[in-house]
Amino acid sequence: MSRPRGTIEDLHADLLFMRKNRGFTPTRIADAGTLRHVLGGDQEPFERLRERFVSAINSLHDPAPDLLLAAFGLSAATAELKTLMERRKYYGALINRGTDTVAALEDAALEGLRAQLLTGWYPASPLTARLPELHNGVVQEAVNVITVIKDRRWQETREHYRFFAAFDEADYIAISTSFPGKPIPEGDFTVRTKEIGNSFTHQFWHKTPMRRGHSYDLRFTLTPDTDYGEPGVILEESRAFHERTLTASFEAIFLGAKPSIIWRVERLTHFERPGDPTRSNILTFDDGSTVRASYRDLYGGLFNGIAWQW
Repeated sequence: MSRPRGTIEDLHADLLFMRKNRGFTPTRIADAGTLRHVLGGDQEPFERLRERFVSAINSLHDPAPDLLLAAFGLSAATAELKTLMERRKYYGALINRGTDTVAALEDAALEGLRAQLLTGWYPASPLTARLPELHNGVVQEAVNVITVIKDRRWQETREHYRFFAAFDEADYIAISTSFPGKPIPEGDFTVRTKEIGNSFTHQFWHKTPMRRGHSYDLRFTLTPDTDYGEPGVILEESRAFHERTLTASFEAIFLGAKPSIIWRVERLTHFERPGDPTRSNILTFDDGSTVRASYRDLYGGLFNGIAWQW
């Protein structure tokens, strides 16, 4: 059984996992769900996954291709070597360096490989279309949204965005909402909120300018803003996904009163949302109070999430 997708640093963890033991093999890729996903998905044969992975490695600047092909056991000379240490010794002998130096070089090269896999900018990429705005955007590896509703009224929303920066030296990332709320960020981010028309834009400033090729974790809790009165009855928890998003999960926790019906909001425009309940999109409670929905490969500004009727 492959490891669950959408957890923090999944792709990086999969790359480290695939580097060990015999390297990139059919047995190991079967247990690397996120890597397999970005290479095209579960339905793709191993040969195609391997071809795309090698293509991504070869798209990097020298000396990363030879270094990583050796690390993953994908070069002719390292294919039969059973351990990562053996492969490091082999490559280290080629460049007259020790295994510790080779390991450090690998770690740096993996960052570039991860960027290529996320953005799809390599010849054999499974993405059918390139994403031209990525030089100024982000790729979201995982988005997790948890909303708590008590007796039909909104209590709080906890949000977590794990994103890869495809821009240079940006000071902040902006997230807009259509309802008033006070964001409380965690970790390395602070926040500034601007009211623009009937919406609110929350600018999350990192402690240092964010750098292209680096990943960041943005976590915050949104609570009702008493300056705008008591929160009303809400009927939906959804987000528009303008950037490529590998995985997104939504969770709604109902304390007290429970909706009469709950359904998935999936790839709808602003005016189509929240859609209507059908046989194919109805959701049920997991444990008596919680409903969950998860999605993959989101993009294009369409809305996904959860909606309900009381």
